[in-house]
Amino acid sequence: MNWEAIGSIGEVGGALGVVVTLVYLSLQIRQNTRSSRLASFQSSTELLSQINTTIASNDELADIFTRIYANADTDLTQKERLKFNFINLALFRAWETAFFQRREGLALGQSWQRYEQSIRSQLRVRQVQHWWQNNTFGFTDEFREYVDTILKER
Repeated sequence: MNWEAIGSIGEVGGALGVVVTLVYLSLQIRQNTRSSRLASFQSSTELLSQINTTIASNDELADIFTRIYANADTDLTQKERLKFNFINLALFRAWETAFFQRREGLALGQSWQRYEQSIRSQLRVRQVQHWWQNNTFGFTDEFREYVDTILKER
């Protein structure tokens, strides 16, 4: 065997090694993407669950939301308005995070549909609509446009 044949065998072996490495990297990237999506979904779900748990475990907050959902003309005290403000801020921030996760391809389709249904449901409440119209300054332009589009559909 001469040096040319040995060199050719080395080149073939090297090319095969590159192909195997690329296949392996491709599989790793796919697995990492899936893990990122699942972590993203879990993070958003945990945040929204914490907000729901906060409302459910706090009698005063539960009373505020019960009154608002039952009667759109409910008057809230200054303290109740403050609590309502911060819960809505937390909810809409969580939804904004999920909105951007979806845009970046991290939110799974079905999870985003559930978030969108929650946003639409919340925006049916007149006091939430009023809150949104007075608090859009804290959100990105893209998310504001998205929520405003939902409101216009009503």
